[in-house]
Amino acid sequence: MKLSNKIVLITLMIFLNFTAFGQHVHMIDGGNDFAGIYNTKALKAFHKLKWKFQTNGLCYGPPIVVDSILYVGDVGNYLHAININSGTEIWNYKTGDRVMSCPTICQDMAIFGSIDGYLYCLNKNNGNEIWKFKTGSGAACTPPSLKDNKLYFGSHDKFMYILDVLSGKEINKIDMGYAVCSSISIDEHNLYVSDWGGYLSCFNSDSLKLNWKYQAHKKSYETPSIDNENVYYSNFDSTVTALNKASGKVLWSIKVNSIPFRVGIYKDLAFFNTDSTQLFVLNKKTGQSKWTFKGNGQTWSRAIIAEDVFYFGGGDNFIYALDALTGKELWKFKSDDKVLRPAVYDAVVYFGSGNFIYAIE
Repeated sequence: MKLSNKIVLITLMIFLNFTAFGQHVHMIDGGNDFAGIYNTKALKAFHKLKWKFQTNGLCYGPPIVVDSILYVGDVGNYLHAININSGTEIWNYKTGDRVMSCPTICQDMAIFGSIDGYLYCLNKNNGNEIWKFKTGSGAACTPPSLKDNKLYFGSHDKFMYILDVLSGKEINKIDMGYAVCSSISIDEHNLYVSDWGGYLSCFNSDSLKLNWKYQAHKKSYETPSIDNENVYYSNFDSTVTALNKASGKVLWSIKVNSIPFRVGIYKDLAFFNTDSTQLFVLNKKTGQSKWTFKGNGQTWSRAIIAEDVFYFGGGDNFIYALDALTGKELWKFKSDDKVLRPAVYDAVVYFGSGNFIYAIE
């Protein structure tokens, strides 16, 4: 470990004794609940393309913006840090394989996984490596979650790992029996994990005791989302299911005509889009439909929301902005390829399309 990075770690350890750690953590989709909410100013009317940055391949994960720097991974094996004002690269870091998502940002650390089986921790300002952790034999392809200075993430080697955030040392791991290719949702007491066996499992976050397990019919790549009472889960069998967090009892379940992606939670709504570019908005308590919107083509995007505006990308190369209450189209923008996962910060929408990251305002 380089001297400069040792100094960063010592500074962080001192700082953590005096501050609430969670206030300095930035994650995709709103945090450990993965509700898809961005607490920022929405882009309600399209004005122009701000900039376009060429990466080394497709960016399947959403970008994340912290302190005027955008971080995103690509299938060319790189993590990029980009100045959001100019669209110019600040630094990049090459891993041994594809980087399928963005990092979790904690203090001055950018923490992310790669298909090469490592979880990396870099200095977010200069890209210098602080530590890296090797899983057993599988990919770590989604952003880690963070609670009480512990990182939680899954791997294709069938384990959920728990690491110390500062040192990267393993604290514990749970054999899930199947590959885990989604992030771990966390509330005050529990962890919620989906796996390729079609199971949704709930563990006590202190004892790691299994509280309950629900079985769907096929694997899931999607992170479960949670609110105060329920957990929402989508599966490759084309179903979306709401369960009580305490008991695992099914409250409602619906089947759609294609593969549903991560379920978002906003006010009294549950929302998700599918790989056929269709957005569903439901009553989160009953599963009853509020409205739907249909684009064209096959996509890998996930819907997000900011200030009553939904954003999601289509296989028709458009990114859509829709009114959350009515489903009315507010604007759309056509890129050069399929639109992947978007993010919004301070009325600027960022997304990957082809080998580019777009910023529109």
